[in-house]
Amino acid sequence: MENPSNCLNCGRLLEADHRFCPQCGQKNKSSFVSVREFLGDFFDQLFNLDNRIFRTLAALLVPGKLTEAWFAGRRKPFNHPLRIFIVSAAIMLTVATFLLKNSGLEEMNRLWEREKITFYEKKDYHQLDSLSQVLKSEFPQTPVAEALDSLRVRFAFGKKVNRPDSIEVAAGLIFSNPKGTNARRTVKVAGKDALEMREKDLANKYGLTGFWERLFFVQNIRILKAGDEVVFYALGNVIWMMLLMMPLLALALKLFYIRHGHYLVEHLVFALHTHSFVFILVTVAFLVGMLTSPDVVALWSVVITALYVLLAMKRYYRQGWIKTLIKYSLASFMYLFLFSAAMLLTSVVSMLLF
Repeated sequence: MENPSNCLNCGRLLEADHRFCPQCGQKNKSSFVSVREFLGDFFDQLFNLDNRIFRTLAALLVPGKLTEAWFAGRRKPFNHPLRIFIVSAAIMLTVATFLLKNSGLEEMNRLWEREKITFYEKKDYHQLDSLSQVLKSEFPQTPVAEALDSLRVRFAFGKKVNRPDSIEVAAGLIFSNPKGTNARRTVKVAGKDALEMREKDLANKYGLTGFWERLFFVQNIRILKAGDEVVFYALGNVIWMMLLMMPLLALALKLFYIRHGHYLVEHLVFALHTHSFVFILVTVAFLVGMLTSPDVVALWSVVITALYVLLAMKRYYRQGWIKTLIKYSLASFMYLFLFSAAMLLTSVVSMLLF
């Protein structure tokens, strides 16, 4: 079939020798697609090593190469730094979530279930005890009393029927008191109230009026009831934490290389690229750790990450080994500080907003 005189995608007039539309890039061919062309296009797009993602990953594997190419003006062949950062982080968190779901976190879900089971067992036990007392008064014969006592003992066997009918809920952070021991305010909440009342209504009933006391009290009850959901909620916030860390890390690198003439955005892209590589490495480590010793895999991941960042700094910033090692050490210390602070802040905010 003859090729159309206008692009079927954008409508631009095409010359006879135009194999591709100069405006949108679509191939100049008729609207008819054969089975051979259909399958050929699919496999071409699926396995074509010229695709951006493959070129980006190939360049990312070489420390500093992708950042160097990006600021040398060769940007068209590669994915945007933010895109590769977000995608690689999302894949890492997806794999981490899958592994966590199969790592025994279900124990967290059993905490609240145990509280509910214990409450109803105690409730049934008290009802049975009351009923046995009534029956003893109506049938005072010794065999009846012995039978009822035996029934109560059998029902209570293996159950926490004598445990206090309340749970302790924290209403604040742990703090050190004048005696040098750690303490925090806790509120004893009746099991019936905890099961049947909303969190804010519980705060009102138990006299919590301070903003922070109410907040911690309500959130602790929600976390107790939520089980492992709170872990995955916090894990989902990690990607935003890492993204917000990048400008701070770029600013730190700017200070380390303040006399080198690099713009802040260069340090930002460098941080995005190095973290994208680390996310991919950690994802692979997670998967390989399922098949072999996780400790060995984790150790090699740390070693590879350290070498990668060092070589990336050496290649991109083009300084001698001594200066690079000094700045690498300072940057590592700064990063650990920023990462620890960010993780702590993310954990607290996640717990408070859950």
